[in-house]
Amino acid sequence: MRTAFRLLILAVFGSLANPILILAQSTQPTEISQPKADSKSLQWDGNLLVRELQLAVGHPFVATELGLLPYQLEQLKELQYNIQNEITTAVREYSRVGAEQRNQQLQKVYANAREAADRVLLPRQTQRLRQLAIQSTAPHDNASAQSLVAILQNPMIRDHLGIDESIVKKLAEKARVENEKLQKEIQVLRERANAAVLAELPSNTQQQINDLVGAPFDFGNYELGRNGVFRRNDDK
Repeated sequence: MRTAFRLLILAVFGSLANPILILAQSTQPTEISQPKADSKSLQWDGNLLVRELQLAVGHPFVATELGLLPYQLEQLKELQYNIQNEITTAVREYSRVGAEQRNQQLQKVYANAREAADRVLLPRQTQRLRQLAIQSTAPHDNASAQSLVAILQNPMIRDHLGIDESIVKKLAEKARVENEKLQKEIQVLRERANAAVLAELPSNTQQQINDLVGAPFDFGNYELGRNGVFRRNDDK
């Protein structure tokens, strides 16, 4: 029975980089008057909120970035606990109602959930947490152009922004070119840094090190695995 509920939750909500599926509820539920939302919008709202709470409660760097106080963390943890109970109760009802009724119910859950989270966080914390939730969907360094493309390649984010897939492909190619330039620049800076370090040594020692190490070689994006086989990092 629990397995069936879990599968139904996944079918209804989907995922943003496989977050733990949790929803927020208001301690004082109110009637929400909002326009009907399609399933993609509901999925976006629900999963974004899920990831925000997951980061705020579970990631120490995020808590520091937001400047969360102990009482805020405690309230968010309590909210997370209440959500788990709420989702279990709600899923039982989803199997008995149609899609339109289910979406209406989801709208109320998300709206109440957002209100509950907003009561715990300051406006600037809410905004920053949402930004971090979106950034966290990228698999690479979030300062690179490729990471921006990785974020836009997420179907839910792309649909939310109304960006066509063909545009994302163009951006991906541009990001690849720019990343190649960046890697070359990094290599030049690395060589300058090595030269500056070696300059602190006597000339004969510098020569010995150069003879020992030899000219720089680009091993590419490969890493030696435990099985003794080299694999590309992006193949993992």
